[in-house]
Amino acid sequence: MFAVGFSALTVAHVVLRLREHRRLRVALENLSLERGEGFRVGEPLEVRLLATVPEAHQGERTLAPARITVRLMRQFVHGEPDGHGALVNECCDEVVVPCDGTTRAGRVLYACELCARPEHGGDASTRWFVELHETAVGDGTPFFIAGLRRLPAR
Repeated sequence: MFAVGFSALTVAHVVLRLREHRRLRVALENLSLERGEGFRVGEPLEVRLLATVPEAHQGERTLAPARITVRLMRQFVHGEPDGHGALVNECCDEVVVPCDGTTRAGRVLYACELCARPEHGGDASTRWFVELHETAVGDGTPFFIAGLRRLPAR
């Protein structure tokens, strides 16, 4: 019995060592962002990202990010007293979303709710969009941006 336990431990050790030597790639592909027909300021916006994890190439392993950051953004022109304007991107809500695991057909799911407070309303020229960021990178460039259609208030 000791020999069987020893050989199982040896095999487990060898497998773990082999895994350590393979490069790990954290990636998503075939992204599909479900965000409804539009959104209203002051009301929750449900966001669902479905994606697949790409196949591993020789010598590597692939997996989905454990968490992503989802931001509700607005873009507007801020007028200066001298008549010049500056284009401003402002984050109105941010959520760190854990991966909900694998769904049908090997897809992973990230789901959350965002909401813009009424003071973020803006005018008709304000553009709204959702940005997806790698949580580990922080304030880096978003890996996905999707526009939103603003619906009239109820």
